[in-house]
Amino acid sequence: MLYKMLASRYRILSMPFIFIFDNGQRKESMFGGLDKHALMIQTGRYL
Repeated sequence: MLYKMLASRYRILSMPFIFIFDNGQRKESMFGGLDKHALMIQTGRYL
């Protein structure tokens, strides 16, 4: 319930969620906002 109250207070409609697929198989999933450095580390091995 606390999360719903905070989301309403700050007008948050959704949270980002990233899935990485390789040959149709889900390899990685990341929830929430990531800064550029963290995103590069998490996705770099798949690029």
